[in-house]
Amino acid sequence: MRICNIYASAQLFGFGPTALLLSTLDNYEKKYSSFAEITLLGSKNLSILLNGRSNGFHILKSRNTEDELSFLYKIKAHKQFDLFVSFFNPAPVLYSWFYNKKSVFHDGLFDFWDIPSFEARLEKDLAYVRDCKEKKNFKALVRWYNSTFKSNPHQVIFMAHYFASKNYIRNNSVVDVILSRFPELKNKPLHKVGCIIDPKLDQALNKPKDYFLISLGGSIAPVITFEQNVYYAKQVVHLINNMAQRDYFNAYPWIIVCHPQIRNILRKENTQLVPNVTIISSVAMGDFMKMILEAKAVLVPPGYGTVQEACYSNKPIFFIPEQNAGQPLYFKTLHDHKFPYQYSLTLTRDLNSGKLIYKEFDIDRMYGDMYRLIYSSEYKKVRDKKINSFRKLLQHDSFVKEHVDKQYKSMQRMPGGFDGAQVIAQGIQEVALQITKEA
Repeated sequence: MRICNIYASAQLFGFGPTALLLSTLDNYEKKYSSFAEITLLGSKNLSILLNGRSNGFHILKSRNTEDELSFLYKIKAHKQFDLFVSFFNPAPVLYSWFYNKKSVFHDGLFDFWDIPSFEARLEKDLAYVRDCKEKKNFKALVRWYNSTFKSNPHQVIFMAHYFASKNYIRNNSVVDVILSRFPELKNKPLHKVGCIIDPKLDQALNKPKDYFLISLGGSIAPVITFEQNVYYAKQVVHLINNMAQRDYFNAYPWIIVCHPQIRNILRKENTQLVPNVTIISSVAMGDFMKMILEAKAVLVPPGYGTVQEACYSNKPIFFIPEQNAGQPLYFKTLHDHKFPYQYSLTLTRDLNSGKLIYKEFDIDRMYGDMYRLIYSSEYKKVRDKKINSFRKLLQHDSFVKEHVDKQYKSMQRMPGGFDGAQVIAQGIQEVALQITKEA
């Protein structure tokens, strides 16, 4: 049986998609490495997460200014690769479909997309894209893709499900409700999966060093300007300085991990840090996993990747205020699945009483609210109560064990466990075997 050549890439809004793709491919390599050769599309996110390593993958370089559809066309990717694997990224899906190649697509935000913003034009655009293929007009497809993705990326990512050979979406209580509105999608092979955990997390040394790990996601948030990213980091630094100098907390190191560009700005501006707080640049994915395992606790905004890794690693989580307008929705999902967040400080629960009031681009208003929550005397009692409660939790091993057990069980209930990477890896292998048998 011949080797299957696989092309893989991820959408570049933050590190999340790339990290989830690498975790899944690590699972694939662990079990099926002899069946395929995997080529990854190079990106800044990928280079930071791999930190100069290849992890056994081939890395394909492209110009950052070139859109991926045009790049795939330029290199005649359909003649080089048998299977296209994509995380959140419509370009490889559309390209492979246009040239009658198989694809595996994972969309971990299926329940988040703003469907009402494009539902009225969905059928018309689906017909247009299909007409492009029928007429073999790839340039028209590229023009449609670039203009539509620019105006409404949610739509293009959602539409990729219509063209992928096999789809995976993050399990969520609203998935079936969404699918019921789209009969064609409902009848496609869409598979709901749980948390995506890299097998290397189990292999990392678990020797706690008792420091507090604060992660700002490592990347620059995509719907936020660079200046807003820096502003968010400064507010988090202020909060961490506040926490780290208090009794008990001041006996431990505190490490803030952020994007290297943000770290450089904070350093140039001589951002004040209390003696036990350090800011470091984003590290390779394997090194970050080791940091999670060595940490006493993890402090993160309520996103998805690091939260699931911390839960899997039995590390208590303190949620810091949300970084983008998608995180209040995710925090509400955590709340609905009985995640123990009572020791956290968030906009959704502590300032807005659980209401979802921010749209995707409401960042200025959101960060203004964050300033009030972190700085103002109005919320001093709230801050002190949350910080002191977290300190009390960590001082009792029995409390910590109960807390991390609740975190773990909540994460099991919400997406249905921690086997997402294994399930998708198996799906990739099933398609790869089908391709090689047909060759």
